[in-house]
Amino acid sequence: MALENVIIVPPFYDGTSFSEIYQSLRHTVDKHKLPLSFIGQSKPSLPVDNGLFDNADTVKILHKTLGELLSNNSIKRALFIDYFFPGLDMLRYMEEINGTKILKASLLHGGTFVPGDLYYWPWLKKAESLWSFIFDRIYAPSEYLKRLVPDDWRDKVGVFPWGMDHIRWPEKALENCVAQAQVVFPHRLNSDKGIAEFYTIAEQLPNVPFIVTTPQSDIAKAKYKVLDLPNVKLIAGQSDEQHLRTLKSSKVVLSCAYQENFGYSIMKSTYLGCLPVLPRRAVYPEFFPETCLYNSTTEAVGLIQSFLNIENASSDISWRAMRKKTQTLSFLPLLTDFLELR
Repeated sequence: MALENVIIVPPFYDGTSFSEIYQSLRHTVDKHKLPLSFIGQSKPSLPVDNGLFDNADTVKILHKTLGELLSNNSIKRALFIDYFFPGLDMLRYMEEINGTKILKASLLHGGTFVPGDLYYWPWLKKAESLWSFIFDRIYAPSEYLKRLVPDDWRDKVGVFPWGMDHIRWPEKALENCVAQAQVVFPHRLNSDKGIAEFYTIAEQLPNVPFIVTTPQSDIAKAKYKVLDLPNVKLIAGQSDEQHLRTLKSSKVVLSCAYQENFGYSIMKSTYLGCLPVLPRRAVYPEFFPETCLYNSTTEAVGLIQSFLNIENASSDISWRAMRKKTQTLSFLPLLTDFLELR
């Protein structure tokens, strides 16, 4: 069968937001019977421990995916799950030679223009500029991220929050999970997630259990002294359902992130009923009320203590509205926009 509209799946790793996004896109395509096929990686890889989730296999997978694109002459539209796609210029080169044109769009997750972004290679800024000319449409999950995009290609950016479509199915399986007086920190262990700030907060609350859920193993993470605190427990490599149960069993979700353009793990935690304690920076003020935001670690400690003492947050109108907002997030508007590209 000829492929006309495709979603390009880059290398992705178990337990990361890319894995969530892939599952949610799959769920949306299947549920609404959208005329979309997938090219690229179909199963997540196991995380590696260099902190960047990249290794030689990443390049091999990208090369194989690019080969599939170059060898298929029926494609009319291609949606890249990641704006970061080295080798994209080869596809444009093929189009010039053949006199063809594939309408290309991508999901934007970050870039050298984002303060504190994990990737900082000197060549990347110029590559991002090239890709901006190749893509016809770029999707950002927040106004915050769109404002950071360079002026000369901001007009191509449309704001469509990422979907949470696939999380709806396990609700029944999680009915018996009861929120305990614990705080979950659902982030990978990298400096841009504010690990030092997390340590300061957890140290000041010695009687509060903190759960760190991360796709990275604990073998190479001994350098993070926060894991040495007696009230901090690391849970690595959970399955999707195990992770959802951990979130559902926690009363508060904490972020200390310096680089966050959407906050998939925070959105998912809020969806499942956690009360968010978030820094007043990055994307968080766009999606969450002032009552959830802190300016200092001292304020964060106070919010956590206050939220842990709330008997029934679900009875509060503002909390219900915030949770309902996360539960209505869907990829359908984005995919509809993509299929209408001309």
